Order: sequence, then structure tokens, then C-alpha cells
Amino acid sequence: ATSTPNSKKKFLTEDLFIQSILMGDGNTVSQVIANPDTETQLSMARFKSHQDDEISRNDKAVASFAKWIQSSSTTASGRLSDDILRMSLLESLGGGGSCSPASSQSKTSSLHFGQIRHSSALRKRLELSAATASPGRQPIAAPVIRALCAFAGGVGESMSEIYQQELKDGKPAGKSSAELWKLPPGSLAAAELSIVSAARLVVMNSAIDKRHERICLLLPCILQSAYKLRCGLSAYAKANAIAYDVKMASFDKTGRTDGLMQFIEQKCSDLCPVLSACNNSARMVIQTDRALEEVVLRRKWKADMQQWLLGLNCEEES
Repeated sequence: ATSTPNSKKKFLTEDLFIQSILMGDGNTVSQVIANPDTETQLSMARFKSHQDDEISRNDKAVASFAKWIQSSSTTASGRLSDDILRMSLLESLGGGGSCSPASSQSKTSSLHFGQIRHSSALRKRLELSAATASPGRQPIAAPVIRALCAFAGGVGESMSEIYQQELKDGKPAGKSSAELWKLPPGSLAAAELSIVSAARLVVMNSAIDKRHERICLLLPCILQSAYKLRCGLSAYAKANAIAYDVKMASFDKTGRTDGLMQFIEQKCSDLCPVLSACNNSARMVIQTDRALEEVVLRRKWKADMQQWLLGLNCEEES
């Protein structure tokens, strides 16, 4: 999958990762593996142009996978064995373990990268990618990271589309609480592991001596997919509250918020680890050298996403 489907090149471990992560969705696989136009040396102007291209590619891949989830995933997959294999592969990609943000004194702290086995797995993939790099060829880690972003963002976008339905009499049209589409635990765990793994790969690449600029281009894609996943989780929680006639505002005793986060903590606690993964993955990117200014402040994300990112940065500084 790191090359075209008709390629006679050797099947790599990265190909297995991509096919398993994206559950055999051929259209999205094709989007994440396509080799972009490359130049040996990237000027700052070309870097920004290529970064915009990666953001656009991620947006399309996320939308493609979200569409596939809604139209094909229940018939093409859904087996427990598939979920277990996918989570095992994601864990082996360094997606497991604690994702605590680093301190301001040590921005490349190992806390970013989980336990030793997780950081070792990440470094191994990046070192292999660097060792096989050649002019005119994208690093083999890049399609894997794109697949991780497409999976996490696609799960989130599909959830948003499913649950943000037109309301009728205070409930999703034509739906009762018993009919509300449920989130499989395996999908939640895979979404958490995928966004963490993607963030760790890109951030570690930025911190090592043999960093690859092509992978650095993917920093904003982590933010993009983390935000989409976060929005999907929020949409799911809101739909649950509406379906069960729960007044979310009553969960915030201070009266300062809509009560969504408090409702999730008390009634949808299975979402909390995934929300934390979204926040911590974004913090990892923000802490990367120059990322705050170049990826967050200068780039015009839509208002809600920009507010979320700035809020995370304020938490870091406080």
C-alpha cells in the first residue's frame, strides 16, 4: 500500500498497518499512499504549500473513511478478531501507554511516548523510514501516519454526521433511545490508539537527528483529526443526553458551561480516555518547536477549533 496497487514492489510491514488500520477501504488507502510531488530541498514557501496539500489530503481522506464507515463497515468488517488485530497493530505502533504532556522544561520528555516499548517501536519505524528514504520518494512512515489520521478523524466525522441529525420534538428524528446507534468498545479503543500513535510518530520525528521534513508537514493533520474525533465524541454524548431526556446543564453546578464535559465524565465515562487522547495529542504538537506559532497561531482554523487549541495552550502556560 505504500506504493500503487499494481506495484510489484515488496510488501512491507507498513502495508499491513495501512490495510488493517483502514479496514480494507480501498478508496481511502489510495488517498493516503499516493506519492506527492517532491523536491529534494523544501524552501519555506514550498514547505507551506506542501503542508496545505497535506491538510487538504487529510480532509479528503477523513471524509472518505467516514463515508465508508457509514456505508460499508458493518458488512465488510465488524468481527471481534479484526478489532483485536487492529488494536494489537496500533499498540505495536506506539499508540498505547500514558500520553501525558511534557513539562515546559523538557518538551521532548519521554512522557510523550509512553513506556519504553512504545518509544522503541516508534523509533524503530522512524529509523527504518529514514534508512529507506531516497530522493523523489516519500518516507514509508508518511502513509502510515496519514492512515492513522484518516482513521481517527473518519471515526469522529462519521459520529458527527450520524448523531447531529435534525431534531424533532427534542429528539433525533425517527429515533428512540433504544434505537440510538451504539459505539463498539473496540472502535473507541482503536480511535484512541490511532490518534496517539500518529501524534507520537510526527512529534518524535521532529525531535530526532534524522528528521524528515515530509513527516513534519503532517503536524497540522494531527490537530485536524484530533479535533474531528473530539467533535464526534461530543455529538455522541449530546445525542445520548437528548435520547434519554437528560438536561446537561444540570450537571454543571457552577452554571458556567453547558454541562457537556460533566455529563460525559458521569454518564459516558468510556469516552473520557479518548477525549484525553485528543487533548494530549494536540498538546504534543503544540509543544513541538515552532508548531505553536506556525501551525496554531498563523493558520486560520475555524473558530471552534482555534478556540480549543488556544485553550490547550493556555492550560500549558498556566
